[in-house]
Amino acid sequence: MKLTKYIHFALIALLAVPACKKNNVPVPKPDVDVYVAGQISKITPGIHTLVAAYWKNGVSTTLSDNYWGNANAITVVGTDIYVAGYIIVNDSLNNSITIGTYWKNGVATSLGPNTVCTSIVVKGTDVYVAGYSTPPPTNNNTGFDILTTNNRVGTYWKNGIATTLGSNTSCTSITVIGSDVYITGSINNSAAFWKNGIITKLAGGHPDSWANAIAVNGSDTYIIGTTGLNNGLPIAAYWRNGVITELTSVSPSIAQSVTVNGGDIYIAGSFNYRAAYWKNGVLNELPQDWTNLNSSIANAIAVNYNDVYLVGNLGLDAAYWKNWATPQLDQKYDAGINAITIVPH
Repeated sequence: MKLTKYIHFALIALLAVPACKKNNVPVPKPDVDVYVAGQISKITPGIHTLVAAYWKNGVSTTLSDNYWGNANAITVVGTDIYVAGYIIVNDSLNNSITIGTYWKNGVATSLGPNTVCTSIVVKGTDVYVAGYSTPPPTNNNTGFDILTTNNRVGTYWKNGIATTLGSNTSCTSITVIGSDVYITGSINNSAAFWKNGIITKLAGGHPDSWANAIAVNGSDTYIIGTTGLNNGLPIAAYWRNGVITELTSVSPSIAQSVTVNGGDIYIAGSFNYRAAYWKNGVLNELPQDWTNLNSSIANAIAVNYNDVYLVGNLGLDAAYWKNWATPQLDQKYDAGINAITIVPH
């Protein structure tokens, strides 16, 4: 599940000397650090745990060593690394409880029991986190409701202070542009977004539709997600300034993440059980020989010059692609990746 990052690159100016030949010198790409977040398997004698984690340039750091957990979003500001997700603990009745959590440089801040964090953005000294809360558990009831939207309450936190968005809502991503706070998600299982707390139900957002992420490009707002069901399966779609466009008529297809690069709109997700992205509406699928007959999905996307980075899952394993090649991860088996951000240096 995923949340949208905006990466601004400095233009490198080449000084021309009049006496020199007029040959064009290629502008070099800056080096980048690649941060991805998700969960990895931790095995100790007799115990197998999936813990929240992030990778920097393929090297993992665990965040919830003593608890089950997941990292759903990551952003980097200067030298500070922010990750948002949740951990799972047991109460005195042995019910499982989620605790929405964000980490700054590995130090956890809890946002309360029965919550999940899905997205994080930092603006100046303010930390914004989006997610949802669920009903407290009862005896023999797990309490947390990761897979369905029943009784969720969409919530965002600014510096730890919660604002709720109403019953039967859920928040999937958050971004801040100037003084405006945008949140995507759903209400009563239909796609919606909020701008400064005011909800807009998205046209064509049928029951069982979702708005998963948002990108703002000048005066245009792009929201991506799924709409309706075809034979019980979702269809990937996006809304530009509220007008819906289905990316395909094929189901199942899912749009999970969006980014804007040089005026081009990139949307990541899956197409017929295979990881894919769309550039300006044109489909680009994971090559068939990579799938090994496993289903795959791209949960997040980032673009640097002409390089397209995608993260997600290939079968039950974490997946990280750069132009559909697979850079090394120190741990990818029995794992998953939900988010990516790129930092030039």
